[in-house]
Amino acid sequence: MIVVEVAALLLLTVAMAVSLAHALEFPGRRRLDRATYVAVQTAGYPGAAVSSLAEAAAVFAVLALLVSTPIGSPAFWWVSASMAGLFGMNVSYWLMARPANKVWLNPQALNRATAAEREAGGPWGRAPAGFDFRRLRDRWEWSHVVRAGLALLSLASLTAAVALGPTH
Repeated sequence: MIVVEVAALLLLTVAMAVSLAHALEFPGRRRLDRATYVAVQTAGYPGAAVSSLAEAAAVFAVLALLVSTPIGSPAFWWVSASMAGLFGMNVSYWLMARPANKVWLNPQALNRATAAEREAGGPWGRAPAGFDFRRLRDRWEWSHVVRAGLALLSLASLTAAVALGPTH
């Protein structure tokens, strides 16, 4: 089980690092104009697959530790807290980040401009109808602040569980 513990810690660290990096970028990214923000936003998606895979694998590794840890032991409660943090990360992704990602990754939607946006001109007139740039940007950015907090909670809890032992 030590291999599973180390794997879970490493995988969770990768997932936490990406969420934390997003959260630390929050203040600077909110100052970007629309065109720059969208360019920066879509540039990072190819690397997101690595983080997604690490997070999914961390869920399975932590789950394996949870089912193998004696129920009621101090380590069990720490592993449970770690699993709850991972669950929360996933919920916040699907409810907050994913809807925004669907807009950022939809070139057809981003290339359609409403009449008002065409008239307004400006650096970025390619938003879909009803698109509120600031609201969508803030939703995406705050989702990663939430995810970073949950990831830190999850990693700290898993670290405590492994330090306490036995998780097997």
